[in-house]
Amino acid sequence: MSDVDVPVFIHHEGNSSYVLDCVKQAEKFNERIILFGDKSNAHMCHEWYDVSAFTSTLWEEFAKYYSNMSYYSDVYAIQIIKRFFVFDDFMIKNSIEECICLDSDVLVFVNFSELSEIKGYEAAFCIPQNQENMRMAANAGCSYWKQEALHDFLLFCIDIYKNQHYRLEEKWEYHQRNQQPGGVCEMNLLFWWYEQNSESIWNWIKYNASGVVDCSFEISENYLENEYYMDKYKSGKRILIRNGLPYFDSIQYGPVRAWAIHFGGGSKMYMRYFRKHLKIAFWIPYIRSVKSKVKHFILDIL
Repeated sequence: MSDVDVPVFIHHEGNSSYVLDCVKQAEKFNERIILFGDKSNAHMCHEWYDVSAFTSTLWEEFAKYYSNMSYYSDVYAIQIIKRFFVFDDFMIKNSIEECICLDSDVLVFVNFSELSEIKGYEAAFCIPQNQENMRMAANAGCSYWKQEALHDFLLFCIDIYKNQHYRLEEKWEYHQRNQQPGGVCEMNLLFWWYEQNSESIWNWIKYNASGVVDCSFEISENYLENEYYMDKYKSGKRILIRNGLPYFDSIQYGPVRAWAIHFGGGSKMYMRYFRKHLKIAFWIPYIRSVKSKVKHFILDIL
């Protein structure tokens, strides 16, 4: 696709152990991995930058109008949008034309620079078909960006908060009225931007004979609802291993190569074992439960 390897950007502030698994796995398939973090995770990646005190003109402009309209903590809510400003600023300053944005709980099984399908697109991310009940969500947990597209998305975000605040208020009010979790987040901004730019964006969770990106391991849905078989314990999508690579088991098409698996939420506990052994260790939650009970028992008798 390109004479230059597409760098993989990961943003995470904190010392969560699974970040190291994300970095090491991405390094197996891709040439350049960059971790944007803080001093607590400086040891996790060869190329690392401290962005805990990041600022830029564009970020300051966004921050003037931003407010947290979700049930997420203020720290989490701001960091999941901050990363895009960090990446954009870094790309401009270092003349980088394209990048992969990766959540720190994703395991990668492809060299993104070799995906010819990306050619001709300005961005690639995950947009589920079902957008009912004001879901309005797209996921950039594993996403591809040309710099100009990313910059345009950030200008769009600023405009939404500055001039179209009613859209945010309408969604937040819906969540509060219906006691629905979540609220307004970067996924909604991404979805609205996608609506205006759909022809130039590749939705790479849609079935593709070459492979797919996973939106969330924990559920059967990817692009379609009930799209993949679940494993026997219903902990996540059924994974088949072929020639040392993971495949999801599509109900309609059969085995489909998984370019990236997103171990969101509680499924993070499976990341390390899967990275090392290409197996989901179903016993992990039971071991954790026993350890927790033993710990509480000891504390109770002290």
